[in-house]
Amino acid sequence: MLFFTFVMSKLDYASIIWYPIYITHAQSLERVLRRFLRFISYKSSGIYPPRGADLRNIMDEIRIGPLASRREHQAAMFLQKLICNKIDCPYL
Repeated sequence: MLFFTFVMSKLDYASIIWYPIYITHAQSLERVLRRFLRFISYKSSGIYPPRGADLRNIMDEIRIGPLASRREHQAAMFLQKLICNKIDCPYL
């Protein structure tokens, strides 16, 4: 999908470096995903979901999780690689 190629790659790129610690920043990123999910819902059913609607069923349908869990997974993988000396960086 084009969304994963052009948008998700930008949202995931270097998330270890700019990991949002403030809720407002994380919500801004989640808003991008919610907008995409509303668009997908419109394309599949012909109507937009109401504001505040739970979009988890659409997320399950296209097999995508929340961005926060993706960032947490990437941070955990980075930490594991760092501890196991799989990252060659003298500054760390």
